Amino acid sequence: MIQSISDQNTKPPVGKTPLVAVPEVFQDPKDEVISEKKETLPAYSSAKVLEPIATLDNKSRAIEETQVQGYIISQTKAPGDGFLEAKKQDILQGLLRYHNLNGNYNGSPSHEVQLPPVPGANSPAALPLFLDSLSEFVASSDFVAFKQGPTDPAERKKYREQIAREAGDQIISPGDLAEKCCREIKDPEIRRFTETSLAQAPQEFFLAPSSSTGKYHPADEINKGGLCLHVRRVVEMGKILCDYLKVGSKDRDEILSGLILHDLQKSGIPWGKYTVGDHGPVCAEWLAQFAPPGDKRFENIRRYVANHMAQWNATADNKPSPTPPRDLGEQIVSYSDYIASQDNIYVQVP
Repeated sequence: MIQSISDQNTKPPVGKTPLVAVPEVFQDPKDEVISEKKETLPAYSSAKVLEPIATLDNKSRAIEETQVQGYIISQTKAPGDGFLEAKKQDILQGLLRYHNLNGNYNGSPSHEVQLPPVPGANSPAALPLFLDSLSEFVASSDFVAFKQGPTDPAERKKYREQIAREAGDQIISPGDLAEKCCREIKDPEIRRFTETSLAQAPQEFFLAPSSSTGKYHPADEINKGGLCLHVRRVVEMGKILCDYLKVGSKDRDEILSGLILHDLQKSGIPWGKYTVGDHGPVCAEWLAQFAPPGDKRFENIRRYVANHMAQWNATADNKPSPTPPRDLGEQIVSYSDYIASQDNIYVQVP
């Protein structure tokens, strides 16, 4: 019988046989980039043509607020808090990049996902307005810190190295990670599944940095244990997004579990040196051994893990395989990972 963290003090060895073939090396756009090719989202023939974001912004700034299906979206005018506005704009630009909305068109079918309270998934104005409101909400959170740092590459490198030195290693035990991340999961079976999966995770997961080159993610995550710190931050960001979208407790438990487990096999099976492109599906398949078969709750959790990379998914042989989020749960998990991976956003963790 599989034991959870609460049942044991030691972690059994992880099997050496990969469940599926994994590439030796892969770096995704929000982690380690090893290709000289410019990373862009693929163009889709079904993409809707949008007005330039600058034009939309100019129109929206002419009004104080916009009513969208009974939901008030605050518009940016002349902010009294310049730093808060800078933080909001940085988050907003990141989300626009996520949806490939920095240009004049929407090149990602993520735009087709219904994001409450957006009235129409393909409305030219709905998604930018939603992202503006979401960015303002996230930026206003007391748990989201913003460190811009210098823009000069050499100075920025020194700045990040200083933050890393001051932070030191972030190593945490499987039990402590479970205690910090799982405490808000109300469903006892989902919590036990999550704790069990953490107990069985490879030891390398608990020692790995979130960025092997030190160039990406918040600078205090490039030390030993940085990947676990990243997971904790992703979980906290997920809570913020669940609060914003008023997610119910049942769905929230499944989302939190998916967030906790999303990177358990980030470097493949067996654990390698770099991120593997299909680590989401690899991890989801690995998690199946701890989940009751045919239970929708655990199917959802594994699906969230499998698709947390969304547009940046890749196959085992490193070919792009973008799979935009198909429902709100997948969207929250993907958003949470994406936002918490930005190198100037430091989510506070308990």
